[in-house]
Amino acid sequence: MILITSGRYGRMRIGRCVRVDFGFVGCYSDVIDVLDRHCSGRRECQLRIPDPEMDERRPCLSDLTRYLEASYQCIPGLKNKLPPYI
Repeated sequence: MILITSGRYGRMRIGRCVRVDFGFVGCYSDVIDVLDRHCSGRRECQLRIPDPEMDERRPCLSDLTRYLEASYQCIPGLKNKLPPYI
C-alpha cells in the first residue's frame, strides 16, 4: 500500500522552466490532504498535473509553471489473512 508522507504543489526551486528567481520562486501549497485522498491506502495512484483541485489553492503566480513534489512509503499489505466467512 501507498502511504503519502509529504506533498507540495507549486514552484519550489529554479529549474528548466524558470532560470532566474525574480522573487517568486519558493511558492507552494501543502497538498498532502489531496494526495492522501487519491493515493494513501491504495496499490497504485495516478494524478494529472496540473490538477484543478491543487490549482484552486493558487500557490504561485499564474505565469509560473507549477509541479508536484511528493514523498511516499510502500507498506506491505495483508494477503487474505482474514478468516473465511462461515
